[in-house]
Amino acid sequence: MINWWEFILIILATWRIVSFIQGESGPFDFMLKIRSKFGVQHDEDGVACGWPDNLIGGLLHCFWCLSVWVALVVWIISIWIPWFPILFALSAGAILPNEIIKRLKNG
Repeated sequence: MINWWEFILIILATWRIVSFIQGESGPFDFMLKIRSKFGVQHDEDGVACGWPDNLIGGLLHCFWCLSVWVALVVWIISIWIPWFPILFALSAGAILPNEIIKRLKNG
């Protein structure tokens, strides 16, 4: 059983990884190209639109679906490498307040 602190770290790490895979272009449009290879279509801003007709493309397009599998992988990796979720949780911890402040400013 994991303690509450590890649970929070795994949640944040999962959110950060899923956000990167599903919704970000990444450096040199790396994730955009990966998603496109699996049939995910993007608009001119790089936002996924349209539903792919294959399993991998569907997972890459669906935040909720992808989060289940990423959470499982993060949890399993954290059993052997306990600090693994910390890297992504720290990134999430930096991004979330920034996003909240941006949304509060924009109303």
